[in-house]
Amino acid sequence: MYGNAEIHNNAWILGNAVVYENAKVRNNAMVFNNAGIYGNARISNNARVYGNAVIYGNARVFDDSNIYGNASIYGNAKIYRYASVCDNATVHGKSRVYHNAQIFGEANVCDYAYIYGDAVVHGKANIFGHIDVMEMLIFVMQKFIVKKIILSSRTFGAVDDTLHGHVQTTCGE
Repeated sequence: MYGNAEIHNNAWILGNAVVYENAKVRNNAMVFNNAGIYGNARISNNARVYGNAVIYGNARVFDDSNIYGNASIYGNAKIYRYASVCDNATVHGKSRVYHNAQIFGEANVCDYAYIYGDAVVHGKANIFGHIDVMEMLIFVMQKFIVKKIILSSRTFGAVDDTLHGHVQTTCGE
């Protein structure tokens, strides 16, 4: 622990994990293995950050969420309510990942993307812009580019090599 970092209320920092600058870990959160928390990042409420994961900037991880592997969370991103980000995935900008959503593989979620409601994003998916992804599986081997798309459990669409522009796909009753 370095700088103005703070650890409160039953939080744990274990192994080679580091918390520094103005980062805060509190309320039963755990940071372990080789994980790093820095900048103004906040980890709280039973969240776990481990492996080689890094959380920095103004990012927030809370409410029983797990960040691990080589995952990176930064900017003003928020991960909460049982969400998981792992492998080499990144979440940044003002993105939100919550309500059991999973981001893994080499997926990149950024800008104002909201991933939630049991959604799974993995492979080499690149989700950005103003987008909501809910209760959907997105797996891309090549490139997935989104400027504005709304996906939900009632959405059906094929993802090829590139999807861009202002797209909204829905299926009938």
